[in-house]
Amino acid sequence: MKICFIDTETTGLDAKRHGIIQIAAIMEIDGVEAGRFETFVRPASTCACDAKALEISGHTVEEIRGFKPEPDAFHDFVDFLGAHVSKFDKADKAIFSGYNAPFDNEFVRQLFERNGDKFFGSWFWSGTVDVMGLALLKLADQRAGMENFKLGTVANHVLEFDRVQELTEANGLHNAMTDIEITREIFRAVRA
Repeated sequence: MKICFIDTETTGLDAKRHGIIQIAAIMEIDGVEAGRFETFVRPASTCACDAKALEISGHTVEEIRGFKPEPDAFHDFVDFLGAHVSKFDKADKAIFSGYNAPFDNEFVRQLFERNGDKFFGSWFWSGTVDVMGLALLKLADQRAGMENFKLGTVANHVLEFDRVQELTEANGLHNAMTDIEITREIFRAVRA
């Protein structure tokens, strides 16, 4: 079983209008980490940029201009997928998973579209495994007392405090690799 945990940081909330500025992925095969991918992306010039989204991710427009151009980042991401999934084998695909996975899934799909690649489905099974939904089932009896159901809040309810601190120490939340590491650990904890 192949699960690809993916997180994106974006220039806004609308996948058709906004772009990805960071993408991170951890590929697991039969529960064992097989590889990691992370890159910062300069979105295509057609992508809108919401100042609030940049504030949340802690990036500036000037900083983003120095990121890897979207076509190059896209090709690197496809190379990562190709190292773990056989694009031409219909029985060899990964499950797309993340925290609020449909959001990230739609942004990655649009990344494929903008780069002229109609073969998203060659890499991933249809549907997603949404770790937020799995966590909601696990925390249903506590949900009413929780301030919100954001990744950090859920992590503090599901994971050991020291582990959350360790994971967020270097980059904090809203860093795609940090967020996907936390998501993967929540996934493991709620499935236990």
